[in-house]
Amino acid sequence: MSDVILSNIKSSGELLRLAPDLTALETSSLTNNYITETIAMVAGVEKEILALSGKHAVSTLYLSGLVNESMRLRMLNDGTEIWDSTVNVAGGAWAVYNNISSALAEKPAFKINSSLSLLLTTTTDLSINIHYTAVKML
Repeated sequence: MSDVILSNIKSSGELLRLAPDLTALETSSLTNNYITETIAMVAGVEKEILALSGKHAVSTLYLSGLVNESMRLRMLNDGTEIWDSTVNVAGGAWAVYNNISSALAEKPAFKINSSLSLLLTTTTDLSINIHYTAVKML
């Protein structure tokens, strides 16, 4: 699994204040401390695979159930496009952002003030799984 570092996402240096209500979406399942959702895709058509609104701290974001193909992933944080990249995946899983990359280097969660939108275009995949950890903040 290759780890793609989103270099445009920078920590503000302020401490994250977590909200007391940590309920997950009713349509999602919580396994291995991640929220997991299966998304139906149409090859060649961009689809929003994750939409969060409000303040959140996101520490993990990865895709699984992938086939060997080229795909385009775009991310908008608070209405600003911060990432647009076409990548070749070797199937299996792809760590888009993982805050625990090794015992020596832990990346901080990135902060969303109002919204996060993750858009994916596959060339052949008709179904993917998205796994993420997003905690509401005050």
